[in-house]
Amino acid sequence: MSNETEQPEHRFAAKARELQAQNAALEVVLLPAKDRPDLDVLVRPPTRTEWRKSMVMLDDPKTRNDANAWLVAQCVLWPEPRGAEFLALAERWPAWVDKISGQLAKLVGTDIEISARKL
Repeated sequence: MSNETEQPEHRFAAKARELQAQNAALEVVLLPAKDRPDLDVLVRPPTRTEWRKSMVMLDDPKTRNDANAWLVAQCVLWPEPRGAEFLALAERWPAWVDKISGQLAKLVGTDIEISARKL
């Protein structure tokens, strides 16, 4: 008998499998919200083009305020980013979208540390 306790399957596990069955190359990532499972989301990493566009949007004063929300809308897989559940959560927790955007940034390498040294 094993001493390990089996963790229950996450409520989005079946949806993640369904998405991956539709597209085997799709990288599905769970972003769990600490102590707030109602704020968990499934995402995919941004493409290079999406990342670059979001950076351009951040640099433009006219689009700066929408850059994070735009990137999140491109990359959130579940709950549906234009669906009622997601929109209600985003309305109730406006900073939540920025937190998701920050995690998307990590998925494309913003937390990679690089240093220079002479050879």
